[in-house]
Amino acid sequence: MTLSVLGTGLGVAATDSDRGAGAAGKGVEMSALAKAKSSGKPVEIVEKRTEASEVHANPSGSLTVTTHLSPVRTRQAGKWVAIDTDLVADRNVVRPKAAAAGIELSDGGKGPLVRLNDDKHVLEYSWPGKLPKPKLDGPVATYSEVLPGIDLRVEVDAEGFQQLLVIKNAEAAKNPKLKELTYGVETNGLKVTADEKRGLKAVSYTHLDVYKRQAVALACLLYTSRCV
Repeated sequence: MTLSVLGTGLGVAATDSDRGAGAAGKGVEMSALAKAKSSGKPVEIVEKRTEASEVHANPSGSLTVTTHLSPVRTRQAGKWVAIDTDLVADRNVVRPKAAAAGIELSDGGKGPLVRLNDDKHVLEYSWPGKLPKPKLDGPVATYSEVLPGIDLRVEVDAEGFQQLLVIKNAEAAKNPKLKELTYGVETNGLKVTADEKRGLKAVSYTHLDVYKRQAVALACLLYTSRCV
């Protein structure tokens, strides 16, 4: 889903230190407006492109800002690329081909199940035990038989991940270990909280830098296609 806003221009209050950058941006904007007017078609102002928005200059002299509810692109090697959450094995970890969040999944063995890194903070989320090598299918990694008759399924999206346990038979559902599973969570300078709807949320202690949204379904146990 996207939201488009039509206006006659975009502006913010500039300080002395960024007046030069503001002037350069205004020049780019005016150039795009001139091209749109001469061609009769909208022209994207590429310099204003972000992970979740783009700006077009219109032949009428107005600007249209389109904002997406989640990232549709990310930067790789200095270039914008479309979000691609298909998982691939890469140097002893599993990662999406292109995601807004820095996310790595376990390729099996000991260590964190998921590692999140936004270049400022790191959050590691661990399964209580050794993991088998995962089976990859698009954005989903399945760790088979983490408990007898139970698979661990992790699915990534543009900004984070969610995980659930798939209980494959009635006998597995009786496993007493399901009553309480203790996951490990380690961070550097983040406060981790949880709620019933959103799962885990990690926020810096200053409360000024919220870690990229991570929806973590901690224990939705699937048996015959329903949560128990």
